[in-house]
Amino acid sequence: MKTMSLCIALLVFLFCIVDQTLLAVEFEVDGVFEYIRPETSKLKIPSPREVRFAYRDGQWFFAERTPALNGESLKQLWDDGRYMYGIFSIYIDPSKPVRDLSKFPGMASVRTSTAPSPSAITNHTQIYPSGFPNELSDPEPAMVFYGYASSAYLDSSTNGLLDPIPCSPTDLDQGARRVKANVARNNDSLRLPTSISFFDYFSLTKTTVVFNASNFTNIGNARIPLKVEAVRYSRNEDRWLEKYQFEVRDIKPKCSLDSFTPKPPERAMFQDFRFYGFHSRYVTYGAVTNRWPSEDETKARFDIDLADKSPQ
Repeated sequence: MKTMSLCIALLVFLFCIVDQTLLAVEFEVDGVFEYIRPETSKLKIPSPREVRFAYRDGQWFFAERTPALNGESLKQLWDDGRYMYGIFSIYIDPSKPVRDLSKFPGMASVRTSTAPSPSAITNHTQIYPSGFPNELSDPEPAMVFYGYASSAYLDSSTNGLLDPIPCSPTDLDQGARRVKANVARNNDSLRLPTSISFFDYFSLTKTTVVFNASNFTNIGNARIPLKVEAVRYSRNEDRWLEKYQFEVRDIKPKCSLDSFTPKPPERAMFQDFRFYGFHSRYVTYGAVTNRWPSEDETKARFDIDLADKSPQ
């Protein structure tokens, strides 16, 4: 009897090891994000943007580099499983004349420089709950999240409701409201989606955005897409209005990051969205050097704000 018990315990132990091996997934991709409109459209198409995405066991990192002003902007999102951190910077090339920046929030004090290397001006730094990046109004982070890091999020979704990819003005107006969606997923260890159809929030029947992942390659026991796309359709569903495409140029089976908790920039301005859903607003901090505000600090700020605004 003791021998049988030991054998069963050994089998359970080995099964747990194998199961953890299947769940242990890491990779890193570099690619280009493009925005496409019909030939009949007269709107200017933005330049392609460089994107890097890294993933390890549910934690992830997103970076997008975009030409801007006389330099470039850099958007970074980090999710360590507890919080999601956003660092948004603009880099100015001092060798080029700087345009009038007075119309850009936080940029009015920028001056020209003769320094030989670009200077970074961090506009804002934010912290959010871990998970779907629904506080951002851009389709790129949401689309890449669905393509490469949405496994646990999809497992936890209920009633067929998901956060929309913010492609249309109505998606932006809805904020964090979830919409009805149909999902098809891979049958592997990571179970990333192959397609998602998002429906209009009000009608529940009209398709507004269709997400597709394709050109899969194997990383360990997981299938990773080399291309993801989101297509927005007209209200009558008779024509597409715009396409967002991310195509991988390089993929690595290892993640180069040691940590998914970034060090905040020095003298950064913080916005804390961790309690946004409960309080319907966020807290803005002044400069907090070399650390992220704690939850207790933010809760105390909420208490102070509420006391200041209460009737005397």
